[in-house]
Amino acid sequence: MSILNDLTNRISKINNLTTTSIQSTDNNHRIVLLGIGNESRGDDGLGPYVINNINITRDNFMLLNCGEVPESFTGKIIKFIPSHIILIDVAKMGLAVGAMRIVECSEIKGLGISTHQLPLNMFTDYLEKETGADIFLIGVEPKTTGFSMNISEKVKFSADLLIKDLTNLLIQF
Repeated sequence: MSILNDLTNRISKINNLTTTSIQSTDNNHRIVLLGIGNESRGDDGLGPYVINNINITRDNFMLLNCGEVPESFTGKIIKFIPSHIILIDVAKMGLAVGAMRIVECSEIKGLGISTHQLPLNMFTDYLEKETGADIFLIGVEPKTTGFSMNISEKVKFSADLLIKDLTNLLIQF
């Protein structure tokens, strides 16, 4: 199953929780998308790249380019009162370069995500306790995270697919 099918199934789960709230204007579904990574370190710039290229806005979702310090945005995230928090970052998962998958919070600790000040599992644990939100990571396998490099071709291709699909899914909310 591709990441797109996984994401659609996850979003469908979100939809099934309170289908009527999605159809109404009460905005019970409040989704935060966090782009995480360093834009000057090759593929690590994936998260910010995705966030910077989703060109829609709505009151019930928030897009944040967190760079390397997502913990600096905890106050803003908590104040938004999200029902769902989706992190977007590269992760060394032992897959082919550019491969994507949904990673549950319980799996984040074992992944190679090393450019951040605070380990992502501590960040997600804190947000989960403070918000009660459904939190997961969309991980993309990197090729390189060296300084002064561009996003590799395969990772950029995956990022562009993710931008398209996330945009289409967010429009539904």
